[in-house]
Amino acid sequence: YVSVRIKGTLPYEAVPSTGLTLQRRYEVQNATGKWTPATSFRTGDLVRITLTCSGDAIATSYLAVEDYLPSTLEAINPRLSSQAAGLPDEAAEISPAFTHREYLSDRVRAFTGRRRHSEKKLSFTYYARAKRTGTATAPPATAQLMYQPDIYTLTQPNTITTQDSQPNRHTKPEKHLPGQE
Repeated sequence: YVSVRIKGTLPYEAVPSTGLTLQRRYEVQNATGKWTPATSFRTGDLVRITLTCSGDAIATSYLAVEDYLPSTLEAINPRLSSQAAGLPDEAAEISPAFTHREYLSDRVRAFTGRRRHSEKKLSFTYYARAKRTGTATAPPATAQLMYQPDIYTLTQPNTITTQDSQPNRHTKPEKHLPGQE
């Protein structure tokens, strides 16, 4: 037997797309309460993630969107009261075109049913909490037509940095002897 282990990442030079486009945006609230784009967070931050899919093919088709989270973020399921505490009021009314949502430990999935409207652009928004410090890669999000899997797209991967909200809480205070500074 031979065992080979390869470690590394492949560059995403071109995002494959066959009739759809997908964009992902991370946002945090600034001091005035306005949502602003960001890729750097502090532990405890509430992060709003919006995926926007467009293309002629989504007008009447069933669409599946899947977004794998970076390891520093955890999705918030707004249907669980223990997780939904502290979410903005808008969280309950976002993304009505997506009729089914799944909040898993490492990803979020959203699905649309057959629609009568000829929408060529759909957005899905969900929230996550920055839980762990470090730099992580968010793998590409995917969107595809459920009954035509050859029509799909990916986003670019994103690098996310999360810093400790209290940077010096794990260090002991220095003790100074009298007369020393």
